[in-house]
Amino acid sequence: MRGFNDHAMVARMLELLAWATAERGGHERAAGLLGAAAALWHDAGSSLSAFGPRMAEDHARCVEDTVAALGPAVYTKLFEESRGLCDSPERAVRHGLSPDLPPALKRLTARERQVAALVAEGMTNRQIAAELVLSARTVEGHIDNIRAKLGLARRTQLAIWWTTNEVRGM
Repeated sequence: MRGFNDHAMVARMLELLAWATAERGGHERAAGLLGAAAALWHDAGSSLSAFGPRMAEDHARCVEDTVAALGPAVYTKLFEESRGLCDSPERAVRHGLSPDLPPALKRLTARERQVAALVAEGMTNRQIAAELVLSARTVEGHIDNIRAKLGLARRTQLAIWWTTNEVRGM
């Protein structure tokens, strides 16, 4: 939809991207994408429900999961920040495709990024501990912190998230 001045269709694409992102555990990014979509829905004088009740249900489920993962205050902050930035389809597309997203990666410490990268390589806690000269318990604590920051429930989700979202040079 890049290049078209179609607020409703760009909003729909942002919605779909938000849903997929939330499903992968990228709740911070999903909140921002939902905010960008909301700005465009408003400008178009329409809503997602124009595409049918199933779309509205999927939207509600994404919002519910994202709010549950982030908490209402963080969700609202990220949603409103993005909503304020996206006053045109072009800006919303740039926001949605921005390599700076997801901001959660920036919240990880350098050590947490090291641990996440090693988890993504398939290493066990013991192997990571040996590689980084840490105790296995310390590695477990880092993994718990990473999962909490990213809103992930399982180690496998962390590996998938890292592989999908890693930003080179961080």
